[in-house]
Amino acid sequence: AAYRPLARAHEELRGGSDDGARRARDAARAVDDDLASALRADVVATEAVDEVKELATCLVLRLLGSIHKDDVVAVISIVEKWVRGPEALLKHVAVEDLHKAILAPIAQLAALLAGGLQKRKVDADATPLAAYANGISSESQVPSEDASAENVEQPQHAGMSRSVSTSGLAQLGSSLLAESSEVPGASPRAGRAAKYSLSSTKYVNAPAPADDGRNDPFRDALRDKLRSVLTGAKGCVNKGGGFAQEVLDRLTFVLANERGFFWDASYAGSCVDALALDAALCCRLASKLKNLITTPQRKTEPKGPEATRRLTFFVNSLLMDLPPPPPLDAAVSLTTLTPFYSEDVILSAGDLRRKNADGVTTLLYLQTLYKADWHAFLERRGLSETRAHAECFSPAHVLETRLWASFRAQTLARTVEGMMQNEAALRLLARLERVNDARRARRRRGPRASRRYAAACDESPTHPHITLDDLLKLKFGYVVTCQIYGRQRKQADPKADDIELLLTRFPLLRVAYIDEQRVNRSGASAFYSVLVKGDGKRGVAEVYRVRLPGNAIIGEGKPENQNHAIVFTRGETLQTIDMNQDGFFEEALKTRNLTQEFRTPRPAGAPPVTIVGFREHIFTGSVSSLANYMALQELSFVTLGQRVLADPLRMRLHYGHPDIFDKLWFATYRFGARGARAFARVNKKVGGWRCRRRRR
Repeated sequence: AAYRPLARAHEELRGGSDDGARRARDAARAVDDDLASALRADVVATEAVDEVKELATCLVLRLLGSIHKDDVVAVISIVEKWVRGPEALLKHVAVEDLHKAILAPIAQLAALLAGGLQKRKVDADATPLAAYANGISSESQVPSEDASAENVEQPQHAGMSRSVSTSGLAQLGSSLLAESSEVPGASPRAGRAAKYSLSSTKYVNAPAPADDGRNDPFRDALRDKLRSVLTGAKGCVNKGGGFAQEVLDRLTFVLANERGFFWDASYAGSCVDALALDAALCCRLASKLKNLITTPQRKTEPKGPEATRRLTFFVNSLLMDLPPPPPLDAAVSLTTLTPFYSEDVILSAGDLRRKNADGVTTLLYLQTLYKADWHAFLERRGLSETRAHAECFSPAHVLETRLWASFRAQTLARTVEGMMQNEAALRLLARLERVNDARRARRRRGPRASRRYAAACDESPTHPHITLDDLLKLKFGYVVTCQIYGRQRKQADPKADDIELLLTRFPLLRVAYIDEQRVNRSGASAFYSVLVKGDGKRGVAEVYRVRLPGNAIIGEGKPENQNHAIVFTRGETLQTIDMNQDGFFEEALKTRNLTQEFRTPRPAGAPPVTIVGFREHIFTGSVSSLANYMALQELSFVTLGQRVLADPLRMRLHYGHPDIFDKLWFATYRFGARGARAFARVNKKVGGWRCRRRRR
């Protein structure tokens, strides 16, 4: 009775300790659940982990060779099952030790491969890796995928090698394999399972390997690094039954197999030589793997504010209600038109060296304004900052220096470079949609017109197939209307040479101009609309020449300069871009979504879409405070004001130069793409007014 209170206190303390342990387990489980949920929700982290896993698996499989392939594949398959449910991964793997035990050695292994693989000289007398693969299949008698168990001849065990003595499972598995093979009516599935089983006969009958006697420091260094990776992987797996024990046993077999990479010097040298034969690809994979693991987060963020602005805007725009893009062959075609007279095309070396009133050169001003871009340019060209001002105007770098400066000034080259990002975006989308240069007939379900067109191309004797370049010409075109280009060529103007350089740089670029020719001695002239393209040899080739009834410039030069070139545009939609505008690759990826607005189903009785407007970015806003004010004014007028006028007021009359409109509708109505008359100046608001008047 005296000790009864002590017993009660002991029971209470015991119960309290059990409750504390239970609460600790619940808290740990909650932390694991939160981590698992975070892993599932973080798409970027998941993609990065998958990429590291794929690259590491590829390199390790190629480095270890065919002898260890079954073990590595089995381990990777088990780990992938764990990854599908992060709870299982956290249960079997010590995630907190992954970086130190596995990722750091893998990064060191990748750095070693990237740095020394291309320097390795393959020994011509070395045994090829294929010989080891053939030897394995003949000695171990591993069942093939379509072989049955009764046709497999079991080998005679000559003894137990050191790889078997490391664990009793292999010997036990060998006996189990022999017993299962004697069972009549064994299924082929059992034979296929034996290939990846721990009882595979490649762990027995392993004769002692003979050292090749070569001194190979690179091979030995790779073996040490890879041994550290596998040893660290064993340390991260929590001991337990089931698949965890199988992973540990297979890793032990890989490390201890006498015929394998870590003990057979000749086989290891052959594996490294096989990698060296494909050094270019393996070095790229190893460098990418190393950068993915070792690059800190601060170095992955954009250095320049312009890159940050572009990425931020692109990611935010993906949250908009965009029309789904059709297949590339069914997309709405687009042609971009840019009027040009005699502005700067590409800044010359003299323009870059010219000083202003304060003694600052144009190149120095651009370097100061775009510091991060200038450092990246020097890195790409292999120039040092101390000698950059002297070397950038050398014959090897002067053209790229001029282009770098022109792409950051208000020049025609900048506009052309930006608009031609549509071609690069379409090429990428075509590759993702598996549009190749062979026959492009689409057998999948799609628009009826697309199927008819593909069938017509297949049946046509003169047009049996469409190449990717032909498809891009059908879906996108860019015409620069250089009004006086013909005069500039006759006068040997350097701007004409710069225009021809752009034609050579962009094969899909076309230049339209008005050519004036004397027809008689009285001074009468004939006027032609001419379209030229680059011929690939730093020259131009004439495509079309259309005679005009007279001089096309009857009113304002800019509108008529656009209107005379409409006949050379191929697309169903037309976009007019001024020379002070730019384009970006990431925005060009959404061009199909933008043009699909013209085919979006409309309510009954609603007029068709003739103009699709979108915002304009003024890139000169960072030059000065006045330029920033003008950019904000454009933002207020075009982006905000016109959006409200369009919806919900339904009274938008203005169209801006980034806007896209129905080419057939505008080309056939009275004023063309932009009104021009000899007796009056017609504002571009008239286009929107005509659309509103005709209920478009």
